[in-house]
Amino acid sequence: MLAFYLFFAAIGQAQDTHVRSEYMPKIKMTKVESDTMFVTDTAEQFMQVGLVARYPNQQPVTPPKTVTVTIFSNSPKLLYESTKDQNLIAVTDSESWKAGELKYWSGKGSKTDKGQEMFASEKRPGLGLQNPLPANAKVAQGRTIDHLYLEWLIIELKPEQFARLAQSRKVEFQIGRTKFQFTDDQMNTIRAFASLITLH
Repeated sequence: MLAFYLFFAAIGQAQDTHVRSEYMPKIKMTKVESDTMFVTDTAEQFMQVGLVARYPNQQPVTPPKTVTVTIFSNSPKLLYESTKDQNLIAVTDSESWKAGELKYWSGKGSKTDKGQEMFASEKRPGLGLQNPLPANAKVAQGRTIDHLYLEWLIIELKPEQFARLAQSRKVEFQIGRTKFQFTDDQMNTIRAFASLITLH
């Protein structure tokens, strides 16, 4: 882990890395969060990935227990409903390894009485999320909200797993039949995120 700390302590913050850190004095916790990274934008699917971690006090004394990776997928049909598709495989510099199982939630697009776009659970009435889909996403072109689904996938990575991602030159994620590779800018975001949760 020492090499992890030293590697990321040297990363500068001169450019916008799309990562922010906020100390919450009422609960004495610091939250580190990335902007969502758009990883797939086709006529059949839009997918975005975000990172969140928390640690006590204003400076990390030890790494966070986990790094939460949140994945939102919008498409005209459910792609990951089967449990066999609810696993995350990471490929770091051409080496493939299982990161773990994904927690899963899905919702069908609809509009409320006030016209607000939502994705509501078909299995648990009353449970829903506001629409996270950008207006210019290709999957939304020519489709109304009620022709789309939202699948929400979450995994808690161990610090050493996240370090493995951040120290790699190239990172690809595989979920079911879906594969995507993070761009150079997105890798900079991942590394900047890592630098904010390591010891200095």
